[in-house]
Amino acid sequence: MRATIPRTGRLRLDLLVTPDGEESTTLELRRDRDGELAINLDRSRSSLDAEVDRSSHSGDLPLLQGNTGDTCMVRVFLDRSSIEVFVDGVALTTRVYPTRTDADRIRLVAEGDVRVDDVRGWRLLDQEQNFRVMEPPLDSEM
Repeated sequence: MRATIPRTGRLRLDLLVTPDGEESTTLELRRDRDGELAINLDRSRSSLDAEVDRSSHSGDLPLLQGNTGDTCMVRVFLDRSSIEVFVDGVALTTRVYPTRTDADRIRLVAEGDVRVDDVRGWRLLDQEQNFRVMEPPLDSEM
């Protein structure tokens, strides 16, 4: 997605959310007074399992050279336990361990003057598929 996040706004993306919100991992993007983009990935409610690490990951993203606006590109890749976030090409990756099988929803919340454009999503096929062909075939000589 492409998002315009001015100093007056905040973008929140809730990932792997259960219908009742009991489990959820929250990605938050906001700008500080200097215009730098701050990112926080809150895993405090990502799992009902008390044994897993639920600490947050956060930091500031430097402004890209030549980027004087408030627009950023955000890409998120999810699977059962992995979250990869790319904001203007800077990566943040983590593991989460939802316990509920219905933790499969995504919620986008834009606060203040945030504008979100060009949101796209894809569902990837399972890796284990009967029709997948290995290249080269496993029984061939290299």
